[in-house]
Amino acid sequence: MVSNYIENSKVLVVDDNSTNLGLVHEYLSKNGLKVLLAQDGESALELVDREIPDLVLLDIVMPGIDGFEVCKRITTNPKTKNIPVIFMSALSDIVDKIRGFEAGGVDYITKPLSQPEVMVRVTSHLTIKKQREELIVLNADKDKFFSIIAHDLKNPFFNLLGFTEYLSENSQSLRTEEITEVSRDINSSARSVYNLLENLLNWARLKTGGIEYHPIKFNLRTVANNVIELNLNGIDSKNIDVYNNIDSSAEAFGDVNMIETVLRNLFSNAIKFSNINGRIELNAEKHHNEWEVRIKDTGIGMNADELNNIFNIKSKVSREGTKGEGGTGLGLLLCKEFVEKNGGKIWADSEIDKWSEFHFTIEAAQ
Repeated sequence: MVSNYIENSKVLVVDDNSTNLGLVHEYLSKNGLKVLLAQDGESALELVDREIPDLVLLDIVMPGIDGFEVCKRITTNPKTKNIPVIFMSALSDIVDKIRGFEAGGVDYITKPLSQPEVMVRVTSHLTIKKQREELIVLNADKDKFFSIIAHDLKNPFFNLLGFTEYLSENSQSLRTEEITEVSRDINSSARSVYNLLENLLNWARLKTGGIEYHPIKFNLRTVANNVIELNLNGIDSKNIDVYNNIDSSAEAFGDVNMIETVLRNLFSNAIKFSNINGRIELNAEKHHNEWEVRIKDTGIGMNADELNNIFNIKSKVSREGTKGEGGTGLGLLLCKEFVEKNGGKIWADSEIDKWSEFHFTIEAAQ
């Protein structure tokens, strides 16, 4: 059997010989791979365009478009260029092998096919492909991390330094209500810095395996109330009406610290993008054996492009709040990681200039 690392990968097998197709299909399927079949170059290219495989096993001598041309078209198409192509052919001349590599192939299996050899080569190239994809994600994580440290972490401190400098230079002349207002701003800035640092540390620990999953039974409404209490200053500063509609009987099963972090980030985002005199609602609805938690605000909303990229680390979606609040987009990435760590899903809906609603699922306690 293949390792779990490549299980359920899709392999396209292209050969005009139906007997070869049947044998390779049976062998790969038996080893946990999903197999797509094509008997000519035109059909193969249509399949690749419609259902992108993880790897292609490609015959060379076929009617119509030969294997060299099929490979060339696959590896020069931006959408499919990263698909590894392994040639299968009775042609063993060195010139043919060179033509195959020049067309973009990564390997060559000589017919008649040896099933163990096919499996070894398929496994090797699928593993290399998956590892390359992981490296791309890790590099994106690293770039995001350094971007936040170099730029985004610095900005909140400027606000904090500005408020404290103003207070120290004018404390003798300021009225009590002015001191109160500046103190509230300092507290808000300090809390923003703290939340950002906590997200950074949690994210770094998660990526390095420093956060373990410890599920317990917990009450969703209680956790939501804790999050609301932590954000009273932000709520008051915008005069936002908050409604926790989560039923007191809503018991979930998961890592309560992770879920509280998710709720804290989603709720603080709702405050950040809410207008003055806005409204935020927290709801939870049970579907079979899981809860769907929703946080909805009546804020500035998101356009389609922002909505499609809010959980994508490669696309930095960071906008100012309605009072100029900064952000990094890291909180939503952390939400996605933590929700998935708990076996759930997270998504969002929005209407520009009207509202946004974030949803995530968590297992219901039995």
